[in-house]
Order: sequence, then C-alpha cells, then structure tokens
Amino acid sequence: MKRKQLDFQRPSAIWSSAIGSLADPMPPGAVAERAYADEPVLVINDMQPGFPASSDALTVYAIEEQIRQAKARNLGIIVVEYDAHEEGETIPQIMRHLKGYAKAIVVSKSDDDGSAEIFDAVIENGFWPEYFIFCGVNSDSCVMKTIQGLIARVPTCCITLIQDACNSDNGKDCPVWHKVFPQMKNVIVHLHGS
Repeated sequence: MKRKQLDFQRPSAIWSSAIGSLADPMPPGAVAERAYADEPVLVINDMQPGFPASSDALTVYAIEEQIRQAKARNLGIIVVEYDAHEEGETIPQIMRHLKGYAKAIVVSKSDDDGSAEIFDAVIENGFWPEYFIFCGVNSDSCVMKTIQGLIARVPTCCITLIQDACNSDNGKDCPVWHKVFPQMKNVIVHLHGS
C-alpha cells in the first residue's frame, strides 16, 4: 500500500491489533497517544478530480465542515485516493484543511473497496478501528463497497454516513441511500439536512 506523507508526525505508539496492544516499545520519555472507543476516524473517500461528483460545491463544503469538526476533536482523518496517478490527487479544497494536521493520513487504493488500506492505516496510526465517520464519492460504488469491506473486517464497527458530505455520478440522492445503507445494521445514515 502506497502512503503519502503530509506535514505530520506519526503517533509514537503503533497498535498491532484491533484490541490495541502496543507493538513497538516506546522510546524513553515518549508519551503514548491512545485511541478511545468514543473517538471516531473521519474517512474522506475519492475526492479526486477524476471523479466528477467530487467537484460538487455543496459536497465539498459539507466535507470541509466534517474536517473542521474532526480537527476540533483531535480525531484521526484518513483520505483515501483511488489510483491518484490516473484520477489525480485529492482536490486542493480538501487538502488545504489538512496541511500540518498531525492526525491526517493519505492512503492509496487500486480497487473500489478501500477497507484494507483504511484498516491498515487505522492500526498503524493508533486510531480506534471500530467507529468511522464516512464521506466522499461515489456513494453507490466505492463508498458502499468500502463500507461493506470495513463491516466484513470489523463486524462490530459502527459507521456514520453523512449524505450531505457524499455524492455520486448518479446523483446525490441515488437509490443506495434508501435501499442499501438503511439495511446495514452497522451504518447510521444522516440524510440531507439531518
């Protein structure tokens, strides 16, 4: 898995499993950063120029708001990019909010399902692997498949899905919001304006 470095340092403790055992010994004088069950990880999926749905101003604004809230709570943020060499890097409107934020990670995937890359980043960076806030594109493709992948990997996870901060080439209110996501027991859906 290819990772991009932003202007940040990794947490001093690296978690080796979903239950939080420390894999690496701490250097003398270091303070371990811990993840707690009430600390979700914000996942921003495929907000790249190669996906037309990522250029919607209302979607971008809603994601910017999610970033502001996550940073105010000092939460981990994972930006997922689908083949950045083909689809382009995450749009600058999003990345400018993450510059210098120590808990921002960019991961690259080469498939619609980015759950493996997200899970690896969560564990490697000491984030809690069971609570996610999800946004990005495309709701009825990569977002849906990644959420399904996360649920398969961590059956006890809880995923909050923000419709205002998601979009699709098939429309912001595509059928997945009413037919698929509400059927997923692990998913809490926040529809437009809620």
